[in-house]
Amino acid sequence: MDSWSHRNVLAMLEGGNKQCSDFFDRHGLPSDNHDQEVDRYQTNAAMFYRNNLSLHIKHVEDLGEYKGRDWSRKMRRKKRKSSSSSSRCGNLEKKEISQNELVRVGS
Repeated sequence: MDSWSHRNVLAMLEGGNKQCSDFFDRHGLPSDNHDQEVDRYQTNAAMFYRNNLSLHIKHVEDLGEYKGRDWSRKMRRKKRKSSSSSSRCGNLEKKEISQNELVRVGS
């Protein structure tokens, strides 16, 4: 059986399959488009998702005891409202990605 680190479990709880799939769908990379040559997991959009999920997980770890996805999102919104500077770990759903960013990574 595989072993998961605390960070792996948090990443799945906070940005698991549904969130990732919804993100790809919003950015024009649906899972049911098998005739497309683009592997959506090798795009700049996927790299953006992974990087921002990693930043978000760091923030969740810094909060201490995990109290659920809704709670960690609520705490993130509170921190952004009270902070005068913007955070790089912002809401993934609000970020738009241009078509140029959706090209295959390394192309």
